[in-house]
Amino acid sequence: MPPAPVPDAFKGFARLGPNSYIYEGRKAEDPFFDQVSPPHPDVILFMSWLDAQPKHIAKYTEYYKTLFPNAGIILVTSSTRETVMRTKANDTKFFSPIAATLQALPSSTRILLHSFSNGGLSNTALTTKEYNRRTGGPLPIQAQIFDSSPAYPRFWADIRAMRAGLPKNFIIRNLVTAIVAVTYVVARAMWWVRGLEHPLKTYCALMNRHELFPKKVPRTYIYSREDAMVQWRDVEDHMAKAKGLGYEVRAELFEGSQHVSHMPKDSKRYWGIVKSVWKSSFGEQ
Repeated sequence: MPPAPVPDAFKGFARLGPNSYIYEGRKAEDPFFDQVSPPHPDVILFMSWLDAQPKHIAKYTEYYKTLFPNAGIILVTSSTRETVMRTKANDTKFFSPIAATLQALPSSTRILLHSFSNGGLSNTALTTKEYNRRTGGPLPIQAQIFDSSPAYPRFWADIRAMRAGLPKNFIIRNLVTAIVAVTYVVARAMWWVRGLEHPLKTYCALMNRHELFPKKVPRTYIYSREDAMVQWRDVEDHMAKAKGLGYEVRAELFEGSQHVSHMPKDSKRYWGIVKSVWKSSFGEQ
């Protein structure tokens, strides 16, 4: 079966893998164009949230093209179907192209990782595991941003997150929600019977493993107390654990914004944080 076409909203992107796309940053005609201080990222590794619509993702990727014009973008999407039907074979199929692309980059490549919600966090974890399997090393990033995550497993919050991307039709929406909920319950029961930890709990812990995410890489958590899908206490607990392990941690609490809606709430502050996080990776404030 041929791969699905690239969504129209992903202007300039080419398909990389089943759930990933790549945008080649434009080449500057002016040889001094990239002689800024600090230097811009060479690559943005963008991990979108669960069932994010392309037009919503594009609000970020298009701005990144303006903010860092010479940067390439590796975009990884997340869907409920992939999450519920996850298998080891599928993980290899989905994340090998991403890891291989990162592995092929020069060692001097400057990478900014920006992930959203637990969908983006899960894909970050799976990409990192595949990259580590191939190279034995940590994910080669220079700065990291968590938007609306991490969150620990909570049944109703997880169901709300999966429900968010469903069709608006009342009958279809509720029927699919019931199917997803039953599938999720069965999956959790199977994990319990087999003595396995909930994958999301594993992925949250993986973010604080220094052999996969070096402690020298500054990280910022963007979140709010009004988020109905991610508990702010979970985010702050993860931050505290990271800080206790020696990570350079920064908290950015937004007021009144919902899940993955902090940028629309205050875009000036949001993109100012992104620039500041990147600048801090060079030891500048």
